[in-house]
Amino acid sequence: MNPSAAGWIDKLNTILDKSASFPAENGLLYDRLRDSGFIYGTNVKLAYPLDIENKLTEEELSKTHLYISLLAANYTNNGILVYEEAIDSIIAFYTEIESNDISFFHKLLSGRRPSTKLEKIIGNRIQFDENILTKNFNRILTNVLLYTDVLAYIQFLEGNTDCITYARNLETFVINTMYRALEIKPEKNEFDMQLVKLFESSARYTGSFDKEVIIPSGEEKHAFTSELEKKYLLDLASLTVWNDEAIDRAEKQFVFDLGRTLDLEKEEIERSVALVRDFFRTHKDDIPILNFSNPVKHFYDNSSRMVSNLILRNKKRLQQELLQSKELVVLLSKSTVKELTKEEKQRLKFQLLDICKSIPSLAIFLLPGGGILLPLLVKFIPKLLPSAFDDNKIYPDIPGAEKR
Repeated sequence: MNPSAAGWIDKLNTILDKSASFPAENGLLYDRLRDSGFIYGTNVKLAYPLDIENKLTEEELSKTHLYISLLAANYTNNGILVYEEAIDSIIAFYTEIESNDISFFHKLLSGRRPSTKLEKIIGNRIQFDENILTKNFNRILTNVLLYTDVLAYIQFLEGNTDCITYARNLETFVINTMYRALEIKPEKNEFDMQLVKLFESSARYTGSFDKEVIIPSGEEKHAFTSELEKKYLLDLASLTVWNDEAIDRAEKQFVFDLGRTLDLEKEEIERSVALVRDFFRTHKDDIPILNFSNPVKHFYDNSSRMVSNLILRNKKRLQQELLQSKELVVLLSKSTVKELTKEEKQRLKFQLLDICKSIPSLAIFLLPGGGILLPLLVKFIPKLLPSAFDDNKIYPDIPGAEKR
């Protein structure tokens, strides 16, 4: 079974049929996925001992685990797993959350067989293009948020008619949680601070931070109260405060406070902290990111490099779009020298996302998890495309404002 070649899903289905431990329900599979590193964004082994002769790369493990996770969600919901029906359901789910007139997504559905279509979708979700998203970036950001797809698919199966809103709300809460986990560090180095600022900027376009990490109330449409949601959020918090030496007392206290907020038992909270510690200590030599002196620096540098490359590779198209959007140019210019109002931030966000919809290579900013990168797009467009801003002045107020 080779997830890098066509036909891997059909082949994997035949292998799964021979497994005595699959299909499994969501809760049991989650623990296996965490042990394999999938939840942490760094796959080191298969979640199940499957009869696969060739050793899978990390990217191939990610594809396999995402597919198995989606199958498990289907099985948990229906009580039975029929591969053909599950594949059709998963395709319908991705079609719904990608229904933003993204031309490249419709091209993914050009295959004749549903399994072929799903292979393209999963491959695209893991890595759009090697020239755009590096494997290091996938390990750090894209993969750690892949389980968001599974949680959103569970909502889809349960009849939620607005899965994209659910995914965005979950993303916002994840960003809030990871931000708070970084903020609590008693001693932050330069790159911790950069990442904190990145999260703060993200909140300007996806929501605002509260002084406390608070789970949405049950009266809200999308309250994250399921066991899977709570375990996932807690594990990401534990992951964020981890470094290669120890978890500080204040950081550990933050994780415990979050766990109590999520109504998790003390034993479950302690287990989350211990598991992330043991995982990275056990697999330190197998995880490329841990070979860098500062994983947070590596995260920030790779994210910045990737966004810069996207802008430069789409320079002409972006300049054309900016020429047709004077208000966006003004907002981007203004954001470099002063804080935008809440309304201005929303207008900036929506206009940038409209441009991303029209340029397939920028579609990453539209997907769950892409919101964390939007501030980098705001930051780098004026720096990398200065000619688009040479003749523009800062407006004190956008509607009907006079030039300074």
